[in-house]
Amino acid sequence: MSTAVAPEDVVVEHEVVTQTSWRQRLVSGTFLVLLGLVTIWFLALSLPSGNEARLKMGATDALSVPDLVLPGRATALVLGVVIVLLGVYQLVRGCSRRAMPWLLAAAFVSFMVAFLCWVSARGDGRTLDLVGLLSNSIGLSVPLILGALAGVLCERSGVINVSIEGQMLAGAWAAALTGSVAGIYFGLVGAMVAGALMGVMLALFAIKYLVNQVVLGVVLNVFALGLTGFFYDAFMQPNADTLNNPGVLGQINIPLLSHIPVVGPLLFQATIVVFYFIVAHALSLDMTFWDLAVIVPMSFVVQMLPVSVNGFGVREATFAFYFSRIGQPLEHALLVSLVPTALTMLFSLTGAAVYVSRSGETFGN
Repeated sequence: MSTAVAPEDVVVEHEVVTQTSWRQRLVSGTFLVLLGLVTIWFLALSLPSGNEARLKMGATDALSVPDLVLPGRATALVLGVVIVLLGVYQLVRGCSRRAMPWLLAAAFVSFMVAFLCWVSARGDGRTLDLVGLLSNSIGLSVPLILGALAGVLCERSGVINVSIEGQMLAGAWAAALTGSVAGIYFGLVGAMVAGALMGVMLALFAIKYLVNQVVLGVVLNVFALGLTGFFYDAFMQPNADTLNNPGVLGQINIPLLSHIPVVGPLLFQATIVVFYFIVAHALSLDMTFWDLAVIVPMSFVVQMLPVSVNGFGVREATFAFYFSRIGQPLEHALLVSLVPTALTMLFSLTGAAVYVSRSGETFGN
């Protein structure tokens, strides 16, 4: 005996698949075809036919991973053809908006592998340490991520903190001095105390005395630069063995997970993508981490082309192109591209000031 189902009890689900417009297909497909042709012409065909590309995949205490050896020219040529085919597919048929990030990610990974093969197989037989390259990139990005996070927290509290560089400089100086005298772990405490004192000065003048926060931040940066530079030249440089020798923190290995080949050294460390994600979140932009995981490395590769100064213009065009593919407005693309770049340049001002001051002393002597 069958039971009749009422029409109102039937649930019909419809999946809406949004295809890209013909203009988007034309732009993205042409871009991929040109990228594939660049890979074939400038990377693959410029390599000698017999050279091999050696990529060191890293080794752990428990397992040694052999180097990845690839025929340089053939690998770059095949990957260039793959990128061209992806571009042709996008021009002829096109893919949905949901599949667009995966298409661009496949093209980007293909280009990166071809580029690494080109670097390794150019004729000098070098072995490219892939895991070491990624680890160093992660290590260099940590100060940028911490500074950006500090700026985000201060912005959420209602204070514009322009003195982040001064706080980091004071913390670094205090860590070096305290770590040399009392031990490296006391140096960590000294760095936190010095940074906190700079924050207290910022809060005191900005909140209690209502000093202009931007001007105050610049003044605190100059104050930290002058104070640490004076004490360094007066005490730490003449007594480098006792006052400027804090040592280095040892590597902390996660049990079991740190022994995973290739992925282990990178598994629990943030990347520069996290920096961009923090900036996007602070700007209240509706961006996912995986979108930025595709576009940020792609923008770094594109801005290496020698057609602009520091990648300006090229980087913004890359962000605008990708953001338009995922339905984000142009303003969001420019914000995500320019704000992290401006923060990075801001972090570099302290080092530039030290370089200029030291250059002046050299010329004076």
